[in-house]
This record gives sequence, C-alpha cells and structure tokens, in this order.
Amino acid sequence: IHGFFAPLLTFVGGILGGLLKSVLGFFFGLFRREDAMTKWAEAILDKAKEYVDQKLIQHQLERNYEEVTAIADETDWVPELLSSIVNPNISSDSVRISYFLTLQHSLSKMKAAIFGPACVREVESAAKVVYITSHHNKQLQDKQGHVALHENKQSWEEWIITDAGSQKVFITSNQGKVLRDDHGTVNFGYPGGHWEKWSLSNAPGKGKVYITSHRGKLLATRDNDEIYL
Repeated sequence: IHGFFAPLLTFVGGILGGLLKSVLGFFFGLFRREDAMTKWAEAILDKAKEYVDQKLIQHQLERNYEEVTAIADETDWVPELLSSIVNPNISSDSVRISYFLTLQHSLSKMKAAIFGPACVREVESAAKVVYITSHHNKQLQDKQGHVALHENKQSWEEWIITDAGSQKVFITSNQGKVLRDDHGTVNFGYPGGHWEKWSLSNAPGKGKVYITSHRGKLLATRDNDEIYL
C-alpha cells in the first residue's frame, strides 16, 4: 500500500506546492505593487510640497520687498518734513524721535520675516553673555530697570554685548534694556541710540577692560557701590 500511494502523494504534493507558491507569489506581488504605489505617491507629495514652499517663499519675498520699499520711500521725505516744523507749541526734536523710534520698531519686527526666525535666533545666540564685575568684585545688574551692583551671578547680572559698528558695542541687560550714558548718569535707553554706544579697551590684568561711553567717560564704581562716569 505504501508503495502504491507514494507516487500519488508525490503528485498531489507537487500540485499543492505549486498552488501554494502561486498564492504566495500573488500576495507578495500585491505588496510589491503597494510599495511601488506608496513610493510613487510620496514622490508626488514631495514635488507638490516643494512647489508650495517655492510659492510661499516667492510671496514672502514680494511682501518683504514692498514693505522695505515703503519704508525707504518714507525716509526720503519724512525727515525733511519733520525738520520744517515751526510751530512753537510743537517740539520738532520730540516728533523726530517719535518717528524714528516707530521706524526702528517696524524694522525690528521685520527682521524675522526677512532673514527667517532660525537665522535671527542663530545671530542672537551668538551674542556674548557676560558678567560685568567691578574692582570690588561685584556684578553690574539690571535691578528692575535700575542700574546697580550685587554679589550675585544670576540672570539680573547677565549682559549681552553686541556690535554697534565703528568699534562700538551695545550693552544689553537680561531684561532687554540697553545701558547708556545719559549726560553723566548711567541708566537705560533705547536700542540703537547714540548714547547707548560704548567702547571696550584692554585694562591691566587678565580679562579686565575699560568701558567708555560716547562722551569718553569711563564706567566706574565707588566704595559705596555708587555707579558713575
């Protein structure tokens, strides 16, 4: 009996094996086609995203160009207009300061749109954070809008040194206020102003510098922690 059924089992096994192979091949073929379709769809989506990104960038560039052009046009005629104010009840200097502060604020808001948030963050993170330590080993601090000295080395005592051009720097507190020489008084002013520019020069001793105001006065402290110029 075993000899009789052996050829039959071989035959049936061959048929079943071939059928199983065909079924598995069919299913694997489906999966392979699905992978191909998925890759094709992903390629289409990537191209569509690239096209949309290009259009968005183009739109943003056009918008930035229009805003910068409008500001440039203003600077051609507004300053002269402000200078022509003759009304004794209106301070032309105050009006000009108000205008330029508004202009500076507008440009500051535009920087992220023009250069991109990532670029702005990179530049701001590259600014040098320092402690400004007196000869009494106390740190200059922004005490809620007042310039003072303290033994701490925490956030109130942190300052950011940024380039102001012409070998000058701005000295900005952790709270975003800019140090200035206000006719001999050390307090805080506006970003980008002339009174807020300082010069750094080497002083005797490792890591020591002189900090000189726009009037050529040195930032200094007295024994009672008074800060003066």
